[in-house]
Amino acid sequence: MPTSKKVRKIITENEVPRVFDADCIERLARIYQLPPAANLFRFGEGVREAALLFARDALEPNVNQVNSEIAALWKAVDPATPPQWEAMTNAMEALSPRARQILVYRGSQRSAATLLPAPESLRDPERRDAARAVIVKLASYGRELVEGRSRGGGRRSGPRVKVDLFAPEKSTSPPRYNAERMFVMRLQHAWFDSTGKQAVRTARRPEKVEPGSSEILRDLGPFAQFVRECFRLVGTPEVDAVERINEVHRFTTQLASNNP
Repeated sequence: MPTSKKVRKIITENEVPRVFDADCIERLARIYQLPPAANLFRFGEGVREAALLFARDALEPNVNQVNSEIAALWKAVDPATPPQWEAMTNAMEALSPRARQILVYRGSQRSAATLLPAPESLRDPERRDAARAVIVKLASYGRELVEGRSRGGGRRSGPRVKVDLFAPEKSTSPPRYNAERMFVMRLQHAWFDSTGKQAVRTARRPEKVEPGSSEILRDLGPFAQFVRECFRLVGTPEVDAVERINEVHRFTTQLASNNP
């Protein structure tokens, strides 16, 4: 009998105090080699705050996910297709807060000037047609005729209508690591807040050791070991701690150069 693949679960806000309890904080302090004179209480509070904010940030959809949500909504309400009211309702209910916020903003513009309908309005026979028309207006802002696909031999399929969705453009490299990057920055601040000294800003990957290898832990510096363990505790052990630390360094260095 095939076994289901185990899905890793990212920590929730309610789980943070239990996972990052006093014993855990003391163990993390030993991993990080926190100086004896450091304020362990402030260190623990900083680490817990970093974990709490990571739990919130990690739930935020990236631009590609938001685009896909609005595209699915458009597919459901497309006026060129027969109405499927339950599919429309499901697509509306599946919108993330970020996608919903974008459509609400669209409705606040003069070109739309309308409120985003509630999902239940699509189940009401007296309101659903008007609700569908409003969603069509909010989810798109124009159409254009585009050239058909090449069929080979110099032939093309007929032109088609492309709908311009009111959604963020998809990216080949969405900011999927933003929550992880902010987590590292907050862990650095926990060190600074408890010791009064800047945390290590870069990390070096041991030579000839692949990311994720069991051999890498003994060769990493204290901060990289600490960050790696924190990522494990919040439910993302696959994160490359060395790369995230160095990514934060590149990010903050670029910010400093752009704002002399």
